[in-house]
Amino acid sequence: MSNPIRVAVLGFWHVHAAEYAGWARQHPDTELVAIWDDDQDRGRAAARAVEAAFVADLDKLLARDDIDAVTVTTATSAHREIMLSAAQAGKHIFTEKLLAPTVAEAEEIIETAESAGIAPVV
Repeated sequence: MSNPIRVAVLGFWHVHAAEYAGWARQHPDTELVAIWDDDQDRGRAAARAVEAAFVADLDKLLARDDIDAVTVTTATSAHREIMLSAAQAGKHIFTEKLLAPTVAEAEEIIETAESAGIAPVV
């Protein structure tokens, strides 16, 4: 693909994070660009394992224009804050399982994504 979707993985807390990162690396229409994790040791180890750059500062990662989308695989309790930041930065979002711990938080994430014109894919 001439214009792959450039992806960052946000968090390696979730059991499937490495699997999703691997799929992003292998899929011909995506490019794994960067890794962020709130636990820097875990994030650096994950970045080495998937051969991607580690970015310690989430705001700096989300401000990058070479990232189109993020996979959110953090602890569910962090989803609201991280997904709202990603949506406000104009990044498309993939997550699975529980979008947020409460209906109100899930609706806030969806509303923010829609207002930003990005796709929250769950």
